Amino acid sequence: TCFPLDEDTSYGGHGSHVAGIMGGAGNNGVVGMNWQTTILPVRWVKNANDAHPTSVLSAALRWLVKAKQEGVNIRVVNDSDVFEGTAPATELQNAIELLGANGILFVTAAGNSSANNDEEGIKRYPCKYDLPTEICVTASTNKDALAGFANYGPKTVDLAAPGQSIYSTFRENNYGYLSGGSMASPQVAGAAALILSAQTLHHESLFSPEQLKTDIVNNVDKLESLKGKVISGGRLDVCKAMPGCTEPEEPLTFGKTNVGASKDTFAANRKRVNRYALPTAGAVSKLSVYLEPTGTKGGQVIEGVIYADTGSGPGALLAVSGQITFKTTETAGWRELVFSSPVKLAAGNYWIGAITGASGGVSGIRYDSVTGSRDYNTNIYTSGPSNPFVGEKITTDAEQTSLYATYIP
Repeated sequence: TCFPLDEDTSYGGHGSHVAGIMGGAGNNGVVGMNWQTTILPVRWVKNANDAHPTSVLSAALRWLVKAKQEGVNIRVVNDSDVFEGTAPATELQNAIELLGANGILFVTAAGNSSANNDEEGIKRYPCKYDLPTEICVTASTNKDALAGFANYGPKTVDLAAPGQSIYSTFRENNYGYLSGGSMASPQVAGAAALILSAQTLHHESLFSPEQLKTDIVNNVDKLESLKGKVISGGRLDVCKAMPGCTEPEEPLTFGKTNVGASKDTFAANRKRVNRYALPTAGAVSKLSVYLEPTGTKGGQVIEGVIYADTGSGPGALLAVSGQITFKTTETAGWRELVFSSPVKLAAGNYWIGAITGASGGVSGIRYDSVTGSRDYNTNIYTSGPSNPFVGEKITTDAEQTSLYATYIP
């Protein structure tokens, strides 16, 4: 009747939750696998407790095939429902095979009864069909373990995906957590659509459903916790499976990353920097400084600065971070001074530090004594840090401040 809206009351919107996992737009409550995608909802069961015969699911899948044949660009179908302990339904198997023949990948859940789907007495369908155009997904935890409720099967379940305590959309503009294979399956369905979109972006020939399944299942993260539990022995890894995606390098640091034993405060309208070596070329995303309250009331504005090295001291100004305000009421800890875009630096020596506003003594700092490690001088904050490092008399002292840079090589 073309009324596909989610009316589930058992979970507050099971279909809406699945849809958010596949296509939540980002910066809008949740982040889905695809920030820009089209979802065609086909409702074949109204509530979790309703009767849902395989014949109705088969009819729904055939309706999708008809839509594809009439020009709708359907490439992936997600079905989060399962049938427990039933005999195989030839009608449903044929419908899934018909999807594949029309260029549509079918992704389904393994079930939530902590059972082995390989066993004849269990038989969770559609997972049990194990078709070349079908992916069966079980649920993993945020610790990369098999969820306690999750079904498994080293011969019938292809891989795991996050499925425990997943935050997503509900009906009527609500959000919340659900757990289950129902949440894991759309992780994979969404990833499949994302892979196809990446191929389109790179002007590559799109995977067939069989190729798409192989690409996803063969590019998992192998995990000991899933060895012997699923065919692939691993958990979904979208980047490995997606054309043009490279794993980001782990961020590194240079500077003083420990909390110094000695205490001082940040004086007003002053810039101060310490010299450190960057061992390899890298892009600096932020500085981090350890701050603690002093008892002086108010707020002190702070910006991070990076200066070039002249060989005898700080030289040209290279970058200034965004501003933070440290207040009397705040607790001690590291604060981030983030650059609006990464600062690309060659390997070499640099002076990193901070410039502070007109309120003085609000921010306590930590340091260790290292002879000649710091240069500082007066610099009116509202004028911005001088370029190069000039102004009133430059003073050198032994305060190696607890402040460091984070960079990607």
